[in-house]
Amino acid sequence: EIAALGVVARESWGARATRCTDGDASKRRMAIHHTVSQPSGDPASRLRGIQAYHMDSRGWCDIGYHFLVSIDGRLWEGRPIQYLGAHVGGHNSGNIGISFIGCFHSSSCGGIETPHVPPEEMISGGAGLVRGLGDLYGITPSSTTVLGHRDHPGQSTSCPGDHLHRRLDDLRAGAP
Repeated sequence: EIAALGVVARESWGARATRCTDGDASKRRMAIHHTVSQPSGDPASRLRGIQAYHMDSRGWCDIGYHFLVSIDGRLWEGRPIQYLGAHVGGHNSGNIGISFIGCFHSSSCGGIETPHVPPEEMISGGAGLVRGLGDLYGITPSSTTVLGHRDHPGQSTSCPGDHLHRRLDDLRAGAP
């Protein structure tokens, strides 16, 4: 179960009730993202802000990602896993969205003061999540089942940023 992976439940960060109704039970792969936002010493507040943006400005039924990873490596529940995510255009079905809170690109962070390079605690937490979700859903982490957002066909984005993209093999391998 998700709680056994050490994921902080939605209720604990003050998530609004989901309005999602489109189920997506068959998970076959994972997409890695970055939020392109300040990492924040208060991840719960950052998650509420991202959720508000996705629901109020974008008109989505909930936060787009199923899970988020904070700079300290903690894991957070986003959109309930049983619902279709909103994180890779045209490729959401069967795809678990995992976003790392911060901007991990070498440029284009719009003045955001972040460490740009994800710290080891964050990579380790994310790798544990990938491994745990792989076990739960029968997904063997590989270059075809754990992809950066930009690695999906038809995407024109730098997401998850060069510095996080470089660490995809570490996430797939189960962590440093």
